[in-house]
Amino acid sequence: MENYAIKIEQPYHVKLEKLDILIPEKNEALIKVLYDGVCGSDFKVYLGKMNNVTYPRIAGHEFSGEIIEVDENDRELKPSMVVTSTPYYGCRTCYCCKKGWFNCCQNNKTMGVGCDGAFRNYICIPVSKICDGKGIPARTLALIEPFANSLNLVKRINIQDGETVLIFGAGPIGVFAMLAAKQRGAVVHIADLSDARLEFAKMLGADGTVNLKNKFLVEYVKEQTGDEGFNVTIEAVGSGDVFKQCIDAVSFHGRVCVIGMTTTEFNFNHSIISFKEITLIGARNSTRADFLDLIDMVSLGKIDINVLNKMITREYSFRDAVSMYKELESVYTEQHEGSYKFSKIA
Repeated sequence: MENYAIKIEQPYHVKLEKLDILIPEKNEALIKVLYDGVCGSDFKVYLGKMNNVTYPRIAGHEFSGEIIEVDENDRELKPSMVVTSTPYYGCRTCYCCKKGWFNCCQNNKTMGVGCDGAFRNYICIPVSKICDGKGIPARTLALIEPFANSLNLVKRINIQDGETVLIFGAGPIGVFAMLAAKQRGAVVHIADLSDARLEFAKMLGADGTVNLKNKFLVEYVKEQTGDEGFNVTIEAVGSGDVFKQCIDAVSFHGRVCVIGMTTTEFNFNHSIISFKEITLIGARNSTRADFLDLIDMVSLGKIDINVLNKMITREYSFRDAVSMYKELESVYTEQHEGSYKFSKIA
């Protein structure tokens, strides 16, 4: 039972390294990793653009796997089950952890960034973090983590049936947020600068799309809502300018949710928040409840598995992961954080 890992030794330097055989500790399960997703943050670790990462680092926090070994437990987890896991490790002492909000722990360590992740053949995971896949194919199950982040933001902003929503950013998080919002009956539009991404969002069910290189935001808002504005706007890009566009496009007494992150400072006249009586909400990661709710929705057919699988843009064998990083390096931009997949080593 050999265990190899894709290890990023330092930015732009990645290799396949053999690890010691794992022995699960008490209240842990030994899992054979089946599929990993490569999200933008994973690739930023490779580029050296991710905050709070130390090297060497095994990336990966979106994954599915088969339980190989687990003791009797209160979660009814057993060997051969196909599962996924929440990837956030809280300190359990801060205010959020005491409240059970491990996704926004003040000292959070996310797999692949603050601690080693799932880009390996085998991994040990605490039983408390593991979620039964309920029959969802392993390939699709690896998509649960990024979708759960979007579900968390839709819950936090409390999107309601019939409300109008404008999402800025047609990347994976923005598109998943669109799917989650439409599940609640909202009318959802997406803005981006890429025609290809907007066409993809439209194919998956967006009610309207706009390329802001070709049309002024104020014109699109007026066309779609008259003088009202959108009830909810979502910032899923990570840009100060886009945040200000969210404020401009939202209705009076509207709600703005920010999930995109940036380290760049920007100027903003905050008085508009009180003038329009805007509710401003941040969203970070997701909770175990989000994972479980989403797994139920997918396993019960409320969200089409075929639609989810369209989010997979490329697929690589585990043994090709080193060349994968080099290939993605040649095509990656901050505006194109794809949802790539690679399968277990053959």
